[in-house]
Amino acid sequence: MPISDEKNFAIIEENGTVYIAISQVLTMQCKFHIIMFPFDIQNCTLEAASWMFYPDKVDVSYSNNIDMTAFHPNSEWDLISIFARKDTDSDERRNATWGSVYYDIIIQRKPIYYLLTFVLPCFMITSINIVGIFSPYNDAGDREEKVTMGLSTLLNMTVILTLIADKMPKSSEGMPLLGTYILLQIGIAAVTSLNAVIIIYHSRKWNFGKPIPTWILMVTQLNLQEHHSHRSETKTADDLTECYKLESTNENVNYALANVTNKQIIILTEIQFSSALALKYGMPLVRTESLRKQLMRKGKWEEFKAANLASRVSGGQTVIDYEDFYYNGIIQLGTPPQNFSVQLDTGSSNLWIPDKTNTQAICAKKAKFDSSKSSTYVANGQSFSIQYGSGPASGFLGQDKLCLGDSLICFNTQVFAQATNVGKFFCDNDGFNGILGLGWPSISVDHVTPPMQNLLPTLDMPLFTVWLDRKGAVVQSAGLFTYGGLDTVHCSAQVNYVPLVAETYWEFAFTGVSHGSYSQTYNWRAISDTGTSFFGGAKPVIDAIANNTGAVFSSQDGVYVLPCSGSATAPPIVFTIGGMPYSIPAFEYIEPMSVGSSQCYLTFFTIGGGGFGVNWIFGDPFIRTYCNIYHIGGQKIGFALANH
Repeated sequence: MPISDEKNFAIIEENGTVYIAISQVLTMQCKFHIIMFPFDIQNCTLEAASWMFYPDKVDVSYSNNIDMTAFHPNSEWDLISIFARKDTDSDERRNATWGSVYYDIIIQRKPIYYLLTFVLPCFMITSINIVGIFSPYNDAGDREEKVTMGLSTLLNMTVILTLIADKMPKSSEGMPLLGTYILLQIGIAAVTSLNAVIIIYHSRKWNFGKPIPTWILMVTQLNLQEHHSHRSETKTADDLTECYKLESTNENVNYALANVTNKQIIILTEIQFSSALALKYGMPLVRTESLRKQLMRKGKWEEFKAANLASRVSGGQTVIDYEDFYYNGIIQLGTPPQNFSVQLDTGSSNLWIPDKTNTQAICAKKAKFDSSKSSTYVANGQSFSIQYGSGPASGFLGQDKLCLGDSLICFNTQVFAQATNVGKFFCDNDGFNGILGLGWPSISVDHVTPPMQNLLPTLDMPLFTVWLDRKGAVVQSAGLFTYGGLDTVHCSAQVNYVPLVAETYWEFAFTGVSHGSYSQTYNWRAISDTGTSFFGGAKPVIDAIANNTGAVFSSQDGVYVLPCSGSATAPPIVFTIGGMPYSIPAFEYIEPMSVGSSQCYLTFFTIGGGGFGVNWIFGDPFIRTYCNIYHIGGQKIGFALANH
């Protein structure tokens, strides 16, 4: 056989057999099986044989002592082994056979890149999602974060699968292991989202008294307690001298909060909370006569207004109340807790309580906060000053644990004001000790975070509902503030929400007012204010309503007066909010000057913007007719017909 010009070495035996080794560079193509990608092991076989001569002319031999010194490692593959073998191939058509040598090269893919880039992130995301499936659902409220989690995971998995599709070898054999893994994650995320949607849907139905299917309860392990009505009872202090703790069943706990005022009132309240410790708490209210009504009854309203206007000074931020604080509830400060009756005011955002260092003689009977008796108190030292329509309050800031009533709705580091000096009105009024502002952070004096914003993570829903009763005397159980949920007992199931105009006061837009034959449309802005016992509004509209009812303005009392007999024929006032009508009956905007009086007045006063950019204030007459739902999380306010 011919020998090339290259240097080759041959062995020639005496019988004429020639052994020759010729160096060759061979390129081969392997068929990859990617079902186990990226943990796949591939077998590439290299075949060497004589394609011209039969074995009797030319034979091939092999050795498993393979020299690996020329092997260059690869960053994607590991060489596992090389094994040589010899076999005989045949051609039946030519009745011929020849010898072939096969080199089986076993290689394994290095999976670390895929593990760190795809598998581990997917595992972490999906694990969180799986935990989300089995995390407890609350027994009231919307838990949209579970849907958001599922949708986010779906998006992440889809993006990752797209990246993997670009990295994976192309094959029609089937789905690689890694692709199957990602599809499984997408399936889990989809199931999670669907699960959350179903639970939220049935949770909303349950909030309105509709039963949840048994299979939902079994699958999700929900333990929903029945709705209980909030109860109040009046007893004497001789009958009851301590708080009674009512029955505790699973995770629905009833607490009794005793607040004995003039040996008359003890209030029983209820807390509902789920296994996730998201709470819902109904705080009963005590009504105290507003300053406006007290002074009107004594004929000193105009005198007070003149003196108060002259005494106002700069230095504190003015908030809106118009001398009409009305409804009080119980809070606790410190460890052990110190109880205080506070006015619940959506028109301001600060919490303040008289401090033990307050030496004003007129405030001697007030309950005062004693920081030395609290183990959790932290001094702040910053000065504080706020100006209300009914007077100022000033002192310094401190920090301590705050709880709503005798409940588990608490925040351990609430900053509040310790008042060392307060206006005469606050000291004269025995019905309360301080003010709990429920407004937005933007109107908080000294940029102190309002209590409601701090308490939001504890609540079942990021809102509170206000229902005001219209019955009874001056001091009584007068309504309910429901923190963390809807009041399904006292408010109708239909809630109509409108967006807030601004996150300052609870400010919203409305477009129409009508009263009998009178009708007016305009783009007004109003605030819902539990601290105002009247409607405040535009003078032309209020003058028209007064004219329709035959009321005449009394400069002495600062109100429109009319015979009480006129309320029998007076039409309702209808406000158009969010395109829907809200009707206020005559008995809500016409009240007697005093018990048994034949002379009545309209619960309206005129404002000219008030320095806060609104045209109207919707106070207690509106809130008594329609429950107000203050949705902090949704930056909106809702209205539902009140049950009385």
